[in-house]
Amino acid sequence: MNTPLYFLHGNGQSAACRPDGFLCDDLPGHGDSKWNFEEYNLNYMIKKYVESIPRNSTVFAHSFSGHIAINVALLRKDITVICFGMVPLQTPEDIGNLMLVNKEFMNFQQPSRSKSDIMNFIDLSSYNDPETQKLLYNSAIKQDPEFNYHFFTTGLSGYDWSEVDKVQSLKSRFKLILSKNEVFYDFEKASKLPIPLMLDNYKGHSPWLDNRQWCLNVLNR
Repeated sequence: MNTPLYFLHGNGQSAACRPDGFLCDDLPGHGDSKWNFEEYNLNYMIKKYVESIPRNSTVFAHSFSGHIAINVALLRKDITVICFGMVPLQTPEDIGNLMLVNKEFMNFQQPSRSKSDIMNFIDLSSYNDPETQKLLYNSAIKQDPEFNYHFFTTGLSGYDWSEVDKVQSLKSRFKLILSKNEVFYDFEKASKLPIPLMLDNYKGHSPWLDNRQWCLNVLNR
């Protein structure tokens, strides 16, 4: 592979969760990053990754990081983006309609979340594998418990949601992977979006954790 491979991890995970062969940095409020709630802002994160992703990278963006990656690609003409575990949203009203928010995630969002709340959220991605559960749990407990509260309130202010329009403008530099088994979107509605799609049969929410070569296999399809 001649171009750098870069991974944007999802909510509650960390750079320790990156797929084999990928570069990755901790999102603000995650992993070993310094906890600073002023950075828990979507527009801030877009700027951060515009500056830090290596040139000519192929970027895999998981879950809510897909919203970051779409906007980074608009500003960085040298990168290609592959998103999964999410759906581009044209309006905030698409949350709860096209993009689903399940009870496990709602409970995980709470600053006072319990260990069982964390484990229930992790189960969406752990495949009942003890080592994967340990990896995800260790990442989740290093996340600032206040991250979700700040991000999903003040952190979304001033954001332009017209993501379907943005994706269409990226043309061949964007692809969305959809699976009928994903728990965070309505597959039937998502599959009708007028954007570049790739269908896959992955299970759960984090397919590369079950198959460490999954991302590389996608590139070879």
